[in-house]
Amino acid sequence: LHDWTHMLSHKMIAFIYFLLFLFYYAYLRNIQPRIDHLFQRRRYNLLKVIDDFVKESVKLKGIEELSRYTCDTIKETLYAEDIFMLYLNEKRTKYISMQQINRSIGQLLNQLMNIESVEIDADNPFLIELEGYNSVVERKGISFIPNLASVRAEAEPFFAKFRAELCVPVLFQNQLIAIITIGRKKNLKPFDSQDIEMLERLKLELSVIMSNSMMYDNIIKLNKELMGFNEVLDSEVKRRTAELWDAYKKLQEQNILIKEADRLKSEFLANMSHELRTPLNSVIGFSEILSDAENLDKKEKQYISNIHTSGRHLLEIINEILDFSKIEAGRMSTNLEEFSVKGIFDEAVSVMSHGILKKKLNLGIDIDKEVSSVVSDRTKVKQIIYNLLANAVKFTPEEGRVSVNAVRTDSGYIQNQRQGHRNRHRQK
Repeated sequence: LHDWTHMLSHKMIAFIYFLLFLFYYAYLRNIQPRIDHLFQRRRYNLLKVIDDFVKESVKLKGIEELSRYTCDTIKETLYAEDIFMLYLNEKRTKYISMQQINRSIGQLLNQLMNIESVEIDADNPFLIELEGYNSVVERKGISFIPNLASVRAEAEPFFAKFRAELCVPVLFQNQLIAIITIGRKKNLKPFDSQDIEMLERLKLELSVIMSNSMMYDNIIKLNKELMGFNEVLDSEVKRRTAELWDAYKKLQEQNILIKEADRLKSEFLANMSHELRTPLNSVIGFSEILSDAENLDKKEKQYISNIHTSGRHLLEIINEILDFSKIEAGRMSTNLEEFSVKGIFDEAVSVMSHGILKKKLNLGIDIDKEVSSVVSDRTKVKQIIYNLLANAVKFTPEEGRVSVNAVRTDSGYIQNQRQGHRNRHRQK
């Protein structure tokens, strides 16, 4: 207008300035408030998106559902493409691309590049600095961020790999647990300050929600592992139960065999008792009759005495076998009676007299005066004394001495002692 002022009159110039003033006034009163209202409304809508996101995300179960819902929310709100979410694995060694949301032609490229299975090392210098920066990073602004300018060389390949324009770190308790990469807008417009503010608020809310989702996934995983352990334990219990049942059946079979063997043993002992005792009693009886005959010389009487002694000894061995079988079966009984101690000793000496004379042993019997009679099982006491005397005679050298002593002890029982010795040699 300044160039035309020399061609216009002063009134025309004043009129034009007046019109410009009216337009400016109208802009301030009507157009500017509407523009501000539009920007304020968009900001309000972005904040409402965050509120709705928090309400809906609470209903989701697992990190996979949360990832899908987060990527859908960012895509629909910011009209963005190529949205990836990287999660820190359990070993905290890599960030793994778990999910990718893309509705453009880039989806085909992703499949060809197999970008969904990409892994980024957790010790990447850019990610380490990103954890300390903890803010939304624009690809074009890395050079102007002091904390990230030194790792620009590592940041560029990271952004290029995901075709990203924005990188959103998600931290929980100062630990980087996830990274969201966002590609360009569909309308090719740049991201403004309200978009950055929305993402900053989103990552703050997402940190707690994502941590809970990861915890939920861990619980589900542990539950599945526990169910697997329970199945293994059940199968192991069934297997061990089957083994125990088989062992039980084998044990039952063994018990049947043992009972049968015990029955056969009892039957054998009963038959042996009958079949052997009968002829032995006849032999012993006839030997006693022959020993009383008067027309026998000394040698014949000696032979008959040997027959009688051997028969009695064999009968006692049979009785011992039967007694052992009774002890094993728990059916051993005792017949208590009062009898003379001296009489029992005399009977045992008479049985062993042949062995004593043959070895020319000197036999000494010393029975304490206080020991006259006892109450016990006569047969078993006689067997005990006979066994002691037989051992003494057997292991004492020829022309040795065998001493049999019986004394009463402080406990009230009779103590029997036998000694065999020759000169200074003694065997107990």
